[in-house]
Amino acid sequence: MRQYLKVWIRILCIILIVLGVFFRFSDLNKKVYWPDEFATSLRVTGHTLGEAEFVQRQAISDLDGRIVSADDLQKYLFPPLKRGLLSNITQSSADEPQLPPLYFTLTNLGVQWFGHSANVTRGISVLAGILAFPCLFWLCLELFNSEIVGWIAVSLFAISPFHMMYAQEARPYSLWTTTILLSSAVLLRAIRYRTRICWGLYSLCLALSFYTFLFSGFVAIGHGIYVLGIAGWRLNKTVKSYLLASTLGLIVFIPWLLSVATNLRRVGGLTSWVWKSQGTSLLLIVQTWLLNLSHIFVDLSLDHNSKSFGDISFYSLLSYLSILLAGYSIFYLCKNTSRRIWLFALTLMVMPALALLIPDILRNSKLSTVARYSTPTYLGVQLAVAYLFATLSIKGLSALKWQFRLTRVLLAMTLSFSLLSCFVILQSKVWRNKVDQPEFLEIAQLVNQTSRPLVVSDDFGLAYFSYLVDSKVRFQLIDIQNDMGSNLEESSSLIEISNSDQFQKIFLYNIDAFQPSKELLESFKANPRYQLTLMIHKELDPFLKVEVELWQLEKRVIS
Repeated sequence: MRQYLKVWIRILCIILIVLGVFFRFSDLNKKVYWPDEFATSLRVTGHTLGEAEFVQRQAISDLDGRIVSADDLQKYLFPPLKRGLLSNITQSSADEPQLPPLYFTLTNLGVQWFGHSANVTRGISVLAGILAFPCLFWLCLELFNSEIVGWIAVSLFAISPFHMMYAQEARPYSLWTTTILLSSAVLLRAIRYRTRICWGLYSLCLALSFYTFLFSGFVAIGHGIYVLGIAGWRLNKTVKSYLLASTLGLIVFIPWLLSVATNLRRVGGLTSWVWKSQGTSLLLIVQTWLLNLSHIFVDLSLDHNSKSFGDISFYSLLSYLSILLAGYSIFYLCKNTSRRIWLFALTLMVMPALALLIPDILRNSKLSTVARYSTPTYLGVQLAVAYLFATLSIKGLSALKWQFRLTRVLLAMTLSFSLLSCFVILQSKVWRNKVDQPEFLEIAQLVNQTSRPLVVSDDFGLAYFSYLVDSKVRFQLIDIQNDMGSNLEESSSLIEISNSDQFQKIFLYNIDAFQPSKELLESFKANPRYQLTLMIHKELDPFLKVEVELWQLEKRVIS
């Protein structure tokens, strides 16, 4: 009976893994290509972040006054190659040193071979995320010596809404996940076999992880604590081998560390958004962190408020259950496994979490609330949950039957809601990893209600917004800076050139943080031939003073 169950578990896991691969490759070019991904496109094509404004200005100048489709706008998100691979790395070390070059180098090669598009840049992330499947299975074999734990762990990973979101994003986070799992598996193998080849491979994998994301250092420190812990806090041969291997990995990473140190002020400027004082309490930080934790199993709503811990709703109940499952799994793992097993999972979870949480407590920042930074912690939680499901679903047949039945229900619920979450996310053009607020969706919904809408702006943000609306929507970028030499009526008369009579409604899309958009808005307000009605006004970031507005533009009847 037990062998029969193992066979069916494997079949179910294979089906879920295939679905996970399918989800990752679905609709890659239909999701919002948001500003961080545009920064990726700039970097892999050899443009500096400072040239982003030039690319955007070029788009505004080229499309000035023309009625265009979403495709016409979005092509400017993918600038042509400007530099070669080596010069790209050198330039990016000074331009964006907080993000090491491995992912961007691989994406640069993909762009050179297959062209520059969302399918290519995001496809590299998808492939990197799929490589995490065998790495996770290998890690489970090394840690638990159990194929069933490995099958269940990979299945949970494959249909996890959190991992699926970042596998479809043109950023280095899915590759970082793979390097974390790979370096962890190689470490356990090196501890078991104690050969120079294994420790050398660990040095290489650690260096690859460093060159993917700087927070790999927290994972490496957790590895060190684990090695010391299983050695009884004595400096034995295994500890010495680890110190030598990790030092070699760090030495390989020194060239990029020097770039970070040399450009520390720039790093501070580019990451200042996580260090700004948010005026939030420790309780709110913990609540946000727990909500993020629940998203590795279930994520059915973009609106954070619908999952508030203060309201007992369906979504919040699912969040509670997910957190309880994670908590009990960690308890069960620590109670029923040897120190060699539970200590590894705990160090993978706790060390990166503390490294993020402590600065938040000391500086009142929001570092730990950024879900993608907690990836190592979530991987540790998933290992514990996979062990719980695998152990009770098999041993439950000969031990406590109520445990087996309850485990089957929990496993079925977890897989069902993870699958449902993936379907919901696939149906949406934007999710929480791209836009934290649903305000843009509200604006897009208002525009989509019009049968023949035209959206006017002088801000390149219209290219990102164009992903959210239907194909019937048309756009007009106005180069207000080039028109400042003329009077206000002449600059506003660009609307006349656009044959506005063919559109049922004309909307003015305004990002209030940028001065040109204010100038465009004021020019229309000053023109007696137009009447503006404010439809939506939302505050996106009170600290950066970013606001978004949608105005309806109507012609006045002048007698």
